[in-house]
Amino acid sequence: WYLPFQCRNSIDIKATYVVMSALNLHAINLLFTCTVVCVYEMKLLILITSCLLLVSPAIAQGTPLHIEPLCAALSQSETYANPDNKDFQNLVLGSHGWLFRTRVDLKSRFVLSSDTINYISRLNSALARNDTRLVVAVLPTRGITSGTNLPLPFSNLYNKKRATANYLSMLDDIRLSGVSVADMSGVDAVQDYFLPQDNHWTSDGANFTAARVAEVIKNLPAYKDMPREEYKSETSVKSDMAPLSSRLLEFVNESCGTTYVAKEYPKGFVTSPAKSESSDDNLFGDKKPTIAVVGTSNSTEPAPSYANFVGFLREKLSSDILNVAISGGSLDGSIVNFLTNGGYQQARPKILIWEVSAYYGFNRQSFFREIIPAIQGKCSGDEEAANWTGGIKKTGSTVSVSYTHLRAHQTDS
Repeated sequence: WYLPFQCRNSIDIKATYVVMSALNLHAINLLFTCTVVCVYEMKLLILITSCLLLVSPAIAQGTPLHIEPLCAALSQSETYANPDNKDFQNLVLGSHGWLFRTRVDLKSRFVLSSDTINYISRLNSALARNDTRLVVAVLPTRGITSGTNLPLPFSNLYNKKRATANYLSMLDDIRLSGVSVADMSGVDAVQDYFLPQDNHWTSDGANFTAARVAEVIKNLPAYKDMPREEYKSETSVKSDMAPLSSRLLEFVNESCGTTYVAKEYPKGFVTSPAKSESSDDNLFGDKKPTIAVVGTSNSTEPAPSYANFVGFLREKLSSDILNVAISGGSLDGSIVNFLTNGGYQQARPKILIWEVSAYYGFNRQSFFREIIPAIQGKCSGDEEAANWTGGIKKTGSTVSVSYTHLRAHQTDS
């Protein structure tokens, strides 16, 4: 039953196996499924997809299927050919209505290059020189928290324990660079951390992470001198919440021509000051927040997740927080925007929280080269790091840069 198969998207593949397992044999009727799996030194690296199902009428009397393909299109590479769809590879249906993306949700290796560690350290140092302390909150993958809902054969092939250990090891690597990192140990036991049919987290996941971030911040010297303001979180009224927009289920409907409807949000929360706005403490105008959050749509308020991450932070830290997270901003969108568009220079937060998902990885180094110098603000006079005169010309898809004068000098930024 061995078939050759060319695995792509990784230079680490050492061996390729095609595993075919018989699920049901009833008289002359055969049910079998073949699963393509790429293995790196016996560690699960990429699960490609279920690729064949032959169903006989006798199965109605036989063993129940463990894998129920939503439609054939979700097993075809063409469905994910568009770069915008690569993060959906390959959607499979698990138990209790869970949807998993085998490409990102089942990631088990979280390795930071030495260059990336150096860039993170330099970012932290540049912020510290401007009296800002960086705190990083890295969300786990959906496989780490909810892998018990995976269907066969993925539930047997995905090593949740190893993935969790590698994820926590990555956090240790960031921590060793001098950056304050939220301790996420025990997160693999929070089974309701994510929504079953969406890539966003639940209020349980957001509350767990906010508590871990708050633990780190409360031990920072910068926090001890911050003004306090009490906040209170309360359950949201369902009518105040928009219908759950499940991007995973939307992709299923687009690909399969189905009309599945997402489950409702389990619950939502809203956080507000414990004292009314008319209290004496607010007579002299709003206080400037000394904490800021950059991050993804998991941090934006209130939609799309209604998880209330920043609200929980306000409550646990008794402090207002400037939320500049961007929906769809990926790893770098929010932090690049905040540090380069003048927002950071205006806010000058004492603490900057960076929320990001583990499956992105940090090995995108080009944006570090953009944001680290930007922390210093605009250059002028003797403070400039470089002076360039020239032109930029675009011809078709090619951009050419020419210069007639270039002057640069050494700077510690």
